[in-house]
Amino acid sequence: MGAWGAGVFENDLACDYLTSVVHQLVRNIEDCLDNRTNEEMYECGEEVLITSIDILNVIVVNYGSLVSSILKDLPLSDWKSRYLAAFDDQIVHYTLDVSSQLQRRRVIESTFSKLQDNTIK
Repeated sequence: MGAWGAGVFENDLACDYLTSVVHQLVRNIEDCLDNRTNEEMYECGEEVLITSIDILNVIVVNYGSLVSSILKDLPLSDWKSRYLAAFDDQIVHYTLDVSSQLQRRRVIESTFSKLQDNTIK
């Protein structure tokens, strides 16, 4: 194991673990988007996809230099547009009032946008 400092992620094993966590989050997102109906995508998205995007945001803000090579080529815009299309198609089937639907959509857009902005830095 190579270490270059006393920090949490200043050794090879910790960096490898962080990388594996990021790869798993990306797989979770891709699984939610691949080969699913809009209903399935919406349900998986609300449970896993948006949560995974937000966790990636936290990782990028705190450890961006360690994971930037993984995230730089991800199709974030495509993920965002595909999920928002499923969200728009499905949200009308749920009991949220229109105001809550719009508020939730803004949160989703913002969550994706933060990741896009943070990975560009």
